Amino acid sequence: INATDVYRYVIRGRISSVYGLSPFAVAPSAVQAGDPFAALAGEWVSATSPYGPLWELAATAVTAVSGDNLLLGLLLFKGLGLISHLALTAMLWRGLAERAAGDRTSLTLLWAWNPALLLMFVVDAHNDVLMLLWLVAGWLLLRHGRALPGFLLMVLAPLTKPIALLALPFFWLAALRQKPTRAGRLRFAAATAV
Repeated sequence: INATDVYRYVIRGRISSVYGLSPFAVAPSAVQAGDPFAALAGEWVSATSPYGPLWELAATAVTAVSGDNLLLGLLLFKGLGLISHLALTAMLWRGLAERAAGDRTSLTLLWAWNPALLLMFVVDAHNDVLMLLWLVAGWLLLRHGRALPGFLLMVLAPLTKPIALLALPFFWLAALRQKPTRAGRLRFAAATAV
């Protein structure tokens, strides 16, 4: 409705699924003559992908399924956004377990029915929702004392969208502080470095 990103997801996915090329090395303009949807890339037609490899793998899978059916491709991306939004809602519900039942329900519904989030994540199919999914899933593990798997799950966020790198140092420090001993902190630091 108000963003063309989902068209670019389809086009970049097709660069991999249809042409066998890398969206990190090849811009839509390189396949424009042979691709019926390349013109929909708009002002980004000459730009390679700014997203992470995990997102581009998802885009490749979606466009492998949708083929030359643009509507199906758009709906699959919107479906991925909806599923991710619902998963985030369930994680938020779980993360708010310590709250009173009324507060927990109100806060969860505030997230789930937020028109801005529904517009961004479902209608426009922005990939930020998948990036947030990894961060929140890792945060839940962190809250339950599982620092290493939680942080490693969070590392999938910048592999979806690189902007998530900004959040990782703060979560890393929070996970490090959970370790009661110096040896535990050193093992965590070594494991995450590897």
